[in-house]
Amino acid sequence: MKYALFTKEGNLKIVWDNKSQLGLDDGNFIVDVEDDFEMMGYITSYDFNTKKIVQVEEDLSVLPGQSEVDLENLRNQRNKLLDESDWTQMPDIPKSKRDTWKSYRQELRDITKTYQSPDTVVWPTKPL
Repeated sequence: MKYALFTKEGNLKIVWDNKSQLGLDDGNFIVDVEDDFEMMGYITSYDFNTKKIVQVEEDLSVLPGQSEVDLENLRNQRNKLLDESDWTQMPDIPKSKRDTWKSYRQELRDITKTYQSPDTVVWPTKPL
């Protein structure tokens, strides 16, 4: 026997084989399920009217593919580097230094035109 922990709204949180390890708080409740109960690949909820678990197969086609995930990770790393260098464009920074960093920052913005993954990217060198 396994145990499914649902939120008070009827959304599945976790399935566990040890009932005593499931925490009941904020109106959560536990439902006994069979050992072969599967939650992966399904959107699972509890129907309060029928007092039954409802599972709808999840449409995995809407999930991003590896190339989209890689590109998003690349953008996140790039954005972090841009954020870290924002200070270089403040008006109190000497123009020559601003211009040097401006080129570096433009190379960062253009990185997704050349690279699609953080695993293969060659990052521009930060100015001194």
